[in-house]
Amino acid sequence: RAAFDMFVGMYREQFPAWSAKEIADRILAEHLYGIDLDPRAAQLTALTLYLRAWELVRDERQQQYLPGGTYTPPALNIATTPTNLNKGALERHLQRHPQDRLFEPLIKGIFEGLEQAELLGSLLRPREYLDKAITDLQHQHGVQRSLFDPDTDELSLEIAALAKSDPVGLKNMALERVAASFKSEAGNVDDVSAMLFGREAEQGVHLMQLLDQQYAVVVTNPPYMGSKNMDAPLRKYIEKNYSSGKRDLYATFILRCLELCKLDGRVAMVTMQSWMFLRSYAELRAVEESKLADFKFKGLLREKSIEALTHLGRYAFSEIGNAVVAPVLFILKSTLPISQHKLWACRLTAPRPSEEQASLLLRAAQLGQVSKLVSVPYQTDFINIPETPIVYWIRPRTLNILKSHQRINLGSNKIA
Repeated sequence: RAAFDMFVGMYREQFPAWSAKEIADRILAEHLYGIDLDPRAAQLTALTLYLRAWELVRDERQQQYLPGGTYTPPALNIATTPTNLNKGALERHLQRHPQDRLFEPLIKGIFEGLEQAELLGSLLRPREYLDKAITDLQHQHGVQRSLFDPDTDELSLEIAALAKSDPVGLKNMALERVAASFKSEAGNVDDVSAMLFGREAEQGVHLMQLLDQQYAVVVTNPPYMGSKNMDAPLRKYIEKNYSSGKRDLYATFILRCLELCKLDGRVAMVTMQSWMFLRSYAELRAVEESKLADFKFKGLLREKSIEALTHLGRYAFSEIGNAVVAPVLFILKSTLPISQHKLWACRLTAPRPSEEQASLLLRAAQLGQVSKLVSVPYQTDFINIPETPIVYWIRPRTLNILKSHQRINLGSNKIA
């Protein structure tokens, strides 16, 4: 809702002649996207956005002394994770829609992704499945289809042309065709099994469509789960694809969110504080120079710009009554940091009521200057500290001492 209201203000400033309905439709259709494992959370989000859009349209009509009427929103870009899609789903789909056999390599890639969706959720990387499928499809149509083949029809020629000239367009075409097929099955009240399958599969394709894009802003409070508690398939997947974030699921999601973020876009997250300090997250922060050739991602400090960081520590939620949760809020810009880049960091780790913490943070952000709570260190300074702990609050003299040591043990209990 906060993002919706922000966009409303922006549109009213830039396009004052637009109606409330035009603004609401544009925001819902083109600016807001969401994914959640829990279908109920996705439904509540959709309801909240619909009600806010309806209020916007209703209030404008009341100001103009017009009758209230109704508001029909566009299709929302909100997806959830499908369930009950087994390995027989592909063949069932092709039996119901034999014309889609022309897309078989690509549709097979789609279903391989759907089979992993329940396990991986937003960690699913559709591009890996789909790019391989596009290559297979290019080969298939390049070898088997030609203008002189008597079995070649118009659709086959279109697929062959797209596979060669516009693989992204072909991928989108296949996803849309499969989604449309599933949508029609979801409305089949005469066949309950087909209806339930269609609903789940349509959600799965929608999820893959959202995860195959990149966004200007990615915001999340990710799940937390230590590697010891992960199922073996999930742990192996993370170790293979997100090795520097394998210690905890939240660290994995930091890397995944960066993949979903456009160049010069921003990632805003709430996570545990441990990634800033513990030795086990050193490669997530910055890979050692001697190992750079072995890593595709060189670490947050080397490849991304940390713009803002609020360290809430163990007393972030006074209503809990314990010191188990130790969160940090941060914003990353998806761009290489310049040598003189400074991050803005606010330290609120002392035991205070949550309301007081919120008030102090708001005041510090409004002032934006160095104070007892705020530090603005150079990001590159942390790379020169052994194991790169982000000890943003220390003074320059202490920082120089740390940089001069070859190895130093900084336990999280001593830092926080």
